[in-house]
Amino acid sequence: MKASDQTFVLLVSFYQVVLFYTVCCAGGARVICEFPSNIQTNLTGRKWSRDWQSRIKEQFTEFTLKIEVTRNIMRTISTDSSAKSNSRVCIRQVDSDKYLVMHEESGQTSQQYLCLQFLFRSSDVFQIRSSPPSDAMKTGLLCSEDILQLDKWVVVDKTRLGREKHIPCPLKGGFNILVFDKVMQIPGHAH
Repeated sequence: MKASDQTFVLLVSFYQVVLFYTVCCAGGARVICEFPSNIQTNLTGRKWSRDWQSRIKEQFTEFTLKIEVTRNIMRTISTDSSAKSNSRVCIRQVDSDKYLVMHEESGQTSQQYLCLQFLFRSSDVFQIRSSPPSDAMKTGLLCSEDILQLDKWVVVDKTRLGREKHIPCPLKGGFNILVFDKVMQIPGHAH
């Protein structure tokens, strides 16, 4: 597929998401499903906006994935080739903490669905568990505990890193991180 064809497919997919948002939300109609309010990028009435970043490298100097969340739409924008950009539209909230979403990314040829779960490590740090994309919207299968996989990268609010007094380190929480020594290339665990 030529680059111009990929751009066209991506634009068509983007307009499908915008059309879905317009149909569901135009004229003040209630959105059936919204992502959690504490991850919304620009929430009305809040004094600050979120700047969610992931794939943190080089001692917090390089972030290669930006995540924007507005009501029922989550966009992931990659700044390098380590990940693909995508858009996810919330279709239905499952249980209290899982979300069935429509998943779209560049080069995709059919409609895909997956399940997301947000694991909050602090008010400014979370991780995502997700199912593999599927052509079928099977909520029971996609959102089952045994199929959800934890993304190894944490997502942090870059604007608020370490600004809250009650959290001395924004990466403090109930998770493990694998750290590699650049000189010796020997893996070690951070605690």
